[in-house]
Amino acid sequence: MIALLGAGLRLFVVVALPVLVLGFVADRLPRSVAAAVSSLLGVLALAGGLISGTDLLVASGLLYVVVGLVQGWGVNRGRRRRRAWANRALTAVGAVLIAAFLVYPTLLTIDYLAKPRATIDEAALGLDHERVAFPPGDGVHLSGWYVPSRNRVALGP
Repeated sequence: MIALLGAGLRLFVVVALPVLVLGFVADRLPRSVAAAVSSLLGVLALAGGLISGTDLLVASGLLYVVVGLVQGWGVNRGRRRRRAWANRALTAVGAVLIAAFLVYPTLLTIDYLAKPRATIDEAALGLDHERVAFPPGDGVHLSGWYVPSRNRVALGP
């Protein structure tokens, strides 16, 4: 999570802070819930680390997934067969819902806010162009290329 601090305060508040809070309370939860929380944190951290290119986040995500698997292993031991399968079915439905409503939006947030930007080579553009830059009024420097229209349609009437 420390690696996400460099990505900005917004990403830290949206992604890292909830993960840290869940990590602090996970040891006070029942074993099955703690396994689910650890697995969720692992998936979020692992995918977030892969998206943002942060090795520390990938490693912590793998560790959380392993901890979640270890905590969840044998949680249905001693239960009747019907109850154990009902728990597994509910877990599968819950996992799909959590993936759709929590994991996917969180990973989209990471993708939009923390993904390193790739530079584009000027020669790869392959068109006649001019370099343009706009002075920052709010501290954000904008620069790019202007490609003039070939048939002047873009200029309008």
